[in-house]
Amino acid sequence: MVDYSIAAESGLDFSQTYSVTTSTPEYPGTPVALGTQAWGTNGSMYMFVLASSAITQYACVSIDPNFNASMATNTSLLTYPDVGFAQVAIPSGQYGWVAMRGTKISVLSKGAVAKTTPLYISSSAGILVTTTSSFALVTGIVTSTSYASTSTIGRAANASWPRSKQ
Repeated sequence: MVDYSIAAESGLDFSQTYSVTTSTPEYPGTPVALGTQAWGTNGSMYMFVLASSAITQYACVSIDPNFNASMATNTSLLTYPDVGFAQVAIPSGQYGWVAMRGTKISVLSKGAVAKTTPLYISSSAGILVTTTSSFALVTGIVTSTSYASTSTIGRAANASWPRSKQ
């Protein structure tokens, strides 16, 4: 379930993606400027970004200074430590919202996860794991319950301004 906006701006929909191929009077561009942040339910905050490559639902994304987002890798997190979590899939070249913080947002993770265990970016883009490795630690994010499943799925998590840390 995607949070909904409680921002002063009306009509913000965190579950929508936007394609701006031509500018017309009816659709002059994106609904808000890139980098716009808006509060949502469950203490969530979302940022409006442009997908520089296809983003899988629930993936951890790295965000560059121009608000371009891509599925996070160890390399991208070395350069751009700002992270978010796509609550819906965003096709390459389209605009959408990523969760920057909140309770019970969903994150794409793999393997058994114990509640409140630190999460690291895996060797697979956008997926978090609990295995300590040479990959970047993503601080400020923990799963809200324990999971025994070893599959790669979206799991409920609590995020408080997550960032990557080397």
